[in-house]
Amino acid sequence: MSPRMKGVMAYLLMPISSLVLLLTEKEDRRIRFHAFQGLIVGVALILVNRVFLLLIGIISGSTYNPGTSFVTALISIALGVASIVIWAALVLRAYQGTPWRLPVVGDIADQQAGGGG
Repeated sequence: MSPRMKGVMAYLLMPISSLVLLLTEKEDRRIRFHAFQGLIVGVALILVNRVFLLLIGIISGSTYNPGTSFVTALISIALGVASIVIWAALVLRAYQGTPWRLPVVGDIADQQAGGGG
């Protein structure tokens, strides 16, 4: 498999595919960068989703509130769209061979992959 396709694979089923690449790829720093970034982003998206669902459960309790339901639906849609856009951009940039270094996460991924800058 080409390095570009491995970069794409890091994001396709993140964080699972990212973890698999981290365990199998020991040499190519660029692939490891994609894998670390995919792992961090994948875990972060899962955590944000779970925390949001937990907060919704706490806020709504056992009563139905149409106002809260509308707002939570909008927030849920916004989080979903943002997640898909980030995922698609990461996959596309990896396929093009030009990694997209996300703020903060990209620096951490670069450090973990063994980069110096």
